[in-house]
Amino acid sequence: MHSAMKMVEKFQRVFSIPISKKCRLPMSTPSDKEARELRMRLLHEEYMEYLAGEEAHDMEEIADGLADMVYIICGTALTYGIPLEQVFDVVHRSNMAKLGPEGKPLVRSDGKVTKPEGWKPPDIARVLKVFGCWEGK
Repeated sequence: MHSAMKMVEKFQRVFSIPISKKCRLPMSTPSDKEARELRMRLLHEEYMEYLAGEEAHDMEEIADGLADMVYIICGTALTYGIPLEQVFDVVHRSNMAKLGPEGKPLVRSDGKVTKPEGWKPPDIARVLKVFGCWEGK
């Protein structure tokens, strides 16, 4: 994801889209509210594009929708100052801990990997605290 974040950061700089070096949920001004609504709308649009590709069995549309969602997600993280790569690392480590007692994956019949007894969710709050992003829920 590192290269994706760098590419989106370059895009946002070229097109004067805000990048926050400090974690913040833009909420204080009407333009902050508009920016958040835009981020949500863009992600929704790209998700709908992905779903349309799935419905049409159109691999190009699926790939485009997925790439566009990654782009929007990275851009949103940059706009909010979220250390997404570090958060992703913690989530990845937590997901890799979803092995059963014998070290084998626990998978439901529909293919979803399940959580073994004693599994702990990722400590995202800890990462956010390290980067000065956490003020509690």
